[in-house]
Amino acid sequence: MSRVLRMRLAVYAALLLALFLGTGCLTRFLLYPGSRAEANPPPPSSLMDVPGLGWAWDGKPEDKRAPALLFFHGNGETLETMRSSGALDELAALGCPFLALEYPGYGGVPGSPSQKHLTANAEKGLEWLRERHPHRRIVLIGWSLGAAVAVQTASKHPVEGLILVSPFSRLDDVAKELYPSWMVHLLLWEHYDSLEAAKGIHCPSLVMHGDQDRLIRPAHGEALAAALGCSFVPIPGAGHNDALSRCWKQIGQFARAAGK
Repeated sequence: MSRVLRMRLAVYAALLLALFLGTGCLTRFLLYPGSRAEANPPPPSSLMDVPGLGWAWDGKPEDKRAPALLFFHGNGETLETMRSSGALDELAALGCPFLALEYPGYGGVPGSPSQKHLTANAEKGLEWLRERHPHRRIVLIGWSLGAAVAVQTASKHPVEGLILVSPFSRLDDVAKELYPSWMVHLLLWEHYDSLEAAKGIHCPSLVMHGDQDRLIRPAHGEALAAALGCSFVPIPGAGHNDALSRCWKQIGQFARAAGK
């Protein structure tokens, strides 16, 4: 092999490595934007801080039939943005005790965001919720990326209910709508395969999706609902970012029914 050819191959290899590492960083940049936010402040006085996990509310002790909820927010959110938008007030208004989970690398929680780390923290949150409310049924609620984490959690740890808002079927499927397939196959490091995970879920489930969602198309929610064998409910006029704010009533009704 000539010296010139060796040099050319070295340059090509260096360029490919740069592309690989650069796109990997870009993927993480796009997938976990909320991890760049400032640390969450202390929670409101109505909520308790659960170090390393999130913020919780014990609900109304006399309402013993209410399920306990484990809530997963989206990839661009933190608990503080959920609080400032009023979403945590809406969650508390359901009257059910809850833990709103924070992700590793988000809001000052130690660690870095990844599928492995997010699902591991979700399992810790579920364990905490069961210990805190041993006699209540558990319902998981996930929005966008949080829906993917909720599906992964429910596939490994049986719960009594699962509610998904604006979910994607597989991260690969979303990426292929934005990038060439060869690039996705070569450079996508995380998959969040909810369709595969759905095979291990047997609890009552509900999938809701904004019918005007341009970021994660409603077809993703429909495919996941079919895999779960549950109802798919379109949210009229809702896009991606406002879907959750438009379906709290349905969330509360389904959670209560699943908790009986």
